[in-house]
Amino acid sequence: MQTIYQASNSVEAHMLKNMLEQEDIAAFIEGEYLQGGVGELPSHNLVRLVVAEADAERAKEIIDNWNEIQDTNQPTTENKPQRRLPTFILVFFGMVIGVMISLAFFRTHYDYAGNDHDHDGQLDEKWTYSPTGVPLLYEGDRNLDKKIDVITDYNRHGLPEVSEFDDNFDGIFETTASFDKGYMSVSKTDTDGDDFPDFITNYKFGVMTSIEYINVYSGYPKKICSFDLGKLKMCEIDSNLDRAMDKQIHYDADGEVKIK
Repeated sequence: MQTIYQASNSVEAHMLKNMLEQEDIAAFIEGEYLQGGVGELPSHNLVRLVVAEADAERAKEIIDNWNEIQDTNQPTTENKPQRRLPTFILVFFGMVIGVMISLAFFRTHYDYAGNDHDHDGQLDEKWTYSPTGVPLLYEGDRNLDKKIDVITDYNRHGLPEVSEFDDNFDGIFETTASFDKGYMSVSKTDTDGDDFPDFITNYKFGVMTSIEYINVYSGYPKKICSFDLGKLKMCEIDSNLDRAMDKQIHYDADGEVKIK
């Protein structure tokens, strides 16, 4: 990567970045968030616009042309008294610019190239990022059938919040998973297509701990099986469907039923 421009502020940097992207040049902003809390750093030349080495010459030419246009359009100030805006107006515009930058930080979506695993010219994985590089959305085609079968939404910190899965690849997302602090905590699956989750998997720090088979009529588990390191340890069963587990089955290290 090569620095092609030292922006005076973040607003100018984003404007020039968008201008370059309209010319199919991928540009990135560095040092944007060092402003305002720079400490011992100098408060100028912090915000830089960088591009790939191969695009540097053309990007510089585009920005130079833009600067020439701006210089041409500048009105002459010779022999004219300088008028200063009232302080409250400057403060107001500063607040507006701050809000605009915040909205861009949290809401603006930029698509970045993903992965084409089978080299057919179509992305099998696609990531969507915020302008600051925080992931917002993931879409994946795991079986390479040209259909998306997993979608993950991320929060403003870049941690996954919700995922949807089409695990039998029939075009229907039958499983929804929730996350806690970035780790999968529970997934709910509608195995029979009646829009009611009848199979629930529980996780702790992303590790499966138990599964629940749900009675679709009562909404309560009719069977709960516990796991340890992926191995089935015990199942509790509500044999008469009275919402109380009345039977237990224990399993050995080989997954065989323990005989008492």
